[in-house]
Amino acid sequence: MCAKKYQHRDLSIGNVLMVDEPIKTEPFDIPEPDETQREILELCKILNINDQCTGFVIDGDMAVTWNSYFTEEHLGTKSGTSEFMSTKLLDPAIEDHVHSPVDDYYSFYFLTQWACAFRDLSPEDQAKDSVILQKLRMRLAGGLDTRSTATDIIRGEDLNAKKYGAFLVQAQPFLKKWYDKLISLGNEWQKIDASERFTADSFRRIAERGLLYFLRVVVGSKLLVTVRS
Repeated sequence: MCAKKYQHRDLSIGNVLMVDEPIKTEPFDIPEPDETQREILELCKILNINDQCTGFVIDGDMAVTWNSYFTEEHLGTKSGTSEFMSTKLLDPAIEDHVHSPVDDYYSFYFLTQWACAFRDLSPEDQAKDSVILQKLRMRLAGGLDTRSTATDIIRGEDLNAKKYGAFLVQAQPFLKKWYDKLISLGNEWQKIDASERFTADSFRRIAERGLLYFLRVVVGSKLLVTVRS
């Protein structure tokens, strides 16, 4: 979407669609790529990302186009589904926050974290009756403070499969590495001068950095899985 100068602004567990059979789409490509873009394309090749898609982002009601977004008047409205919105979008103490691609990447993280925690457990899973897992899920579905507590648990604790389920335990290293990269991405974004931040070029560049960080984590996780298997 960002390559076509669109930003979704409402990424949630209900707005990501998975299909059983791949659907042919336009191949992902970047004409005349710079250094960052070349690495993105190389990582996509390693992951065999092509024109056969099984995952789609839907419901673009809150989406904006960068072709006009930076010349329009904005009243500070925030868009998104609260369970998946970034901390800065949800924090009432933070005023005049511009909804950037960094916020959308955080939404991607929070919906992925949600999917890992709420994944249906198999009858054989030792955590199928776990009260601790149920409490974690309630925290994720609560407000900003309880979600932050749940995120800290997932990132910081040594999760036990009997308490949290085998899938979340297996996903934990990936989630931790991705969240750390998001912190780095946010720091990069804040280092851009405020007068230069609200431009299509700045949004595009930070979106590409976010994609690069994500792909690096995915490739690293995939290689680990390959070795272990």
